[in-house]
Parts: sequence; structure tokens; C-alpha cells
Amino acid sequence: MILQLPIYTKGQSNSKIDLKLQSTSENRIVQIGTEAQINITLENQSSLEGTNIKVFINIPYFPPFVKFVSANPLKGSFDIGTGLWTVPVVKPLESIKLVLKYIPMQYGVWYAEAEIYSSNEVDSDSTPNNKVDMEDDFTRTCISMPIKVPSSSFGRQIILNDSKITNIVWKKDDQTLLNQTSNTLQVTTLGSFSFSSPTFICPSQGCCPYIFEQGPSPFCCESLEFGLTRVSNIGSSTPTVLNIIGSNENMQDADVSSIVPNTNYANNEFMNPLAWTQNGILNIKRNYLKFDLSSIPKTAVIDSAYLSLYFGQKLIDLNPIFSGHSGENQLEILRVLEDWSENTINWNNKPPTSTANLLIVPKFTDLKQNYLNLKVTNLVSDMIKNGNFGFMIKHQVEVPYKITAFATSESVNASIRPKLNVYYH
Repeated sequence: MILQLPIYTKGQSNSKIDLKLQSTSENRIVQIGTEAQINITLENQSSLEGTNIKVFINIPYFPPFVKFVSANPLKGSFDIGTGLWTVPVVKPLESIKLVLKYIPMQYGVWYAEAEIYSSNEVDSDSTPNNKVDMEDDFTRTCISMPIKVPSSSFGRQIILNDSKITNIVWKKDDQTLLNQTSNTLQVTTLGSFSFSSPTFICPSQGCCPYIFEQGPSPFCCESLEFGLTRVSNIGSSTPTVLNIIGSNENMQDADVSSIVPNTNYANNEFMNPLAWTQNGILNIKRNYLKFDLSSIPKTAVIDSAYLSLYFGQKLIDLNPIFSGHSGENQLEILRVLEDWSENTINWNNKPPTSTANLLIVPKFTDLKQNYLNLKVTNLVSDMIKNGNFGFMIKHQVEVPYKITAFATSESVNASIRPKLNVYYH
């Protein structure tokens, strides 16, 4: 259920006050897993008292993006469930502060926004809860998490996924990039990349840069694209979260194998995309997964979706020839276009797939690594719009010798079954 805040109505008093919000980031650049702090300041610039003031703080306090640490208001109270800072009274010319601490868990740039949601009195120069960022009752700040890349030459992209942002100027290390004006910027070298736009009001401290640094990633499967993570893009309330842990009730999964094209593999505790030879004959295996998404309305907007796949030790136990993931095992995750059943699917009757919005997963870095929080937002969005027939997982190049081992929904250990987290409104 989407959290619905009450509809704002004008206060009972005809008195006019003048409320102003400001915000700052204590440290604008923090490393992943490091505590960040944002300060929200509420100021009453009038000579009249303001009463029953509510400020809506728009920060995505939900995993896997952000871990909440604490909220410390100088006056009033903060409710993390609604995002509302409630202040009973603000005296004339009084200024009070709310300190929010949290830990970002994803690379990129996070924007936090705050706006006066309601008050008993009428504001002289702004309207509560109208999301107009040029009024003084609205404020925005941001924090950058440097993005680690394996070498000085790489391929990534920044996507400003907000059509309202136009006439963009891109800069690298404060130098303007000529002929780069689109909402998508291809990044192939290390550096600090920033943008400006007359239709996007940057924080008072300036828009935070996307910083690409060489170094080891704490994630097994690094994203290839980074967007403008601004919570006003996902509505003014906490999104609905659908967390699925694979089971017989809420998902189907099975392998198909080219060397035994009529055989069904529905009951294994492991699945393994594979390109290997058996008695000199090439065998290709692909995986099919389908989660139950029926609780998501067809009209829903998918804010983000993350697929997690865990290492399948059972495969290794039954096949000691393997010690873990092997070979140049870059993967592709694609959307399936027709329905199928885990109890009947095989190589000969496998359904077709679409290459639109396919996700490429880099080669393993550890023999027994888990593949966590693979970003499948666009794929899930397509499923909700066009029909949910699940994912297909294959190796990007299906030539010997390579294998990737995953646990399935049949795994005795429920903690390593496939998981899908979907955030929508």
C-alpha cells in the first residue's frame, strides 16, 4: 500500500507568516557505507508566530539504497514513516534545525528535498506542498558517492532520467564538454562529471558531481549506468515495496539444455548457465525465472527493481569437476515474451525473449560470489506493462568453457533462494 499523506488545506488563521527552508550537506562527498549528514533549517522570517508546521523531508529511507541512522530535531519531532517533521510552534524570527544521518548504500548522487507541507497560518510568498522548487519554502541538497571502476579506461553512462531537465551543459573537472547536451553522457575516463540546467535548481552548495575513481568495487556486479537519483521523481510519499524470496508459491525457475533438448529441469537446487562440451558435443544451458508480480497494478510506475542471485554450492557438491564460477562468464538477463511452466519447459519449447533493456552482468571476481542487487528496473517495468513471463539468463558469448552456478527456489536453505525487490508507486 502506498503511503498517502493527508491533502493540504489552508490554515484556520488569516495571519500571514513567512517560512523559509534551507539545507546543507555536512560532507558532500562520502564513500559507500560511510555515514552522511544533512541539515534542514526552518526559519520564520515574519514577526508573527507560526503554529503546527509540518515539513516533508524527501529522502529515500529504504534499502538497498539508504540505511537510516538517526534524526535529531532541535524542536518538534520527525517521523521516518511519513517523512514529516512536525513543529508545534516557531517563534517570530526563530531559526531551528533538523539533523538527519544516514548511510548511502549505492554509488552515484543522492538528492534530498524538503518542503513546507502545511501550517495553521498562510505563508506570504509560497504555497505549501506544491513542489515548486523556486519558492523559499522548498530546499534541495545532495551527496556524492564516488564510483569505483577497475581501470582508467572503461565504459559507463550517466542518465538524467527527468524530462524536465533541458538545455544541459556537461562539465568534466570543471571544464565544459563541447557538443554534449543530451540527458545521457557516455563516460570512458576517470574524473568528476557535473551538469547544469536552467530547469533544474541546484542546491546552494552546487549540484553534486558524478565522480569516477579507479579502485575495487565493494559490489560483485557493478552497474554500468548511473542516474539522477532524486526522490521527487518517485512521488511525494514512500513507495510500495514488494520483496519476493523465491519459493514454490511465488516463483518458477528451471534450466534448459541444448544437449538434451526434451529434458525438463524443474526440481534442481541449482541452475547454471553453461557452455561446455560433453563427449565432444557443445552443451548450452540457459535459466528461466519468473516471480509472481500480480500484486503490482498494471498502471504502477516502477521506481527500481533489484534481482539477487546466490551461489549454488549444490552444483559443486554434485559435480566436483567444478570449483565455482568459471571462464569468461559475462551474463545477459533478458525479458521472456511468452508464458511457460517450470514443469514442462525444455530447450525445444523454450519461449522467445526480447533484447530490449537487456542487462549485462560483468565477469565474476570470486569463484563463489553472489550476484546481489542486479538492477532490472527497466525489465520489470516492461513486464508490468506488457505481461510478466519472467527473465532468461544466458552467457553473453556461448562458447566453451564457462559456467555460472546459482541456487534455485528449491534450495533447502531459504536464505540463498533468488530474490527480487521491486519499488513502485
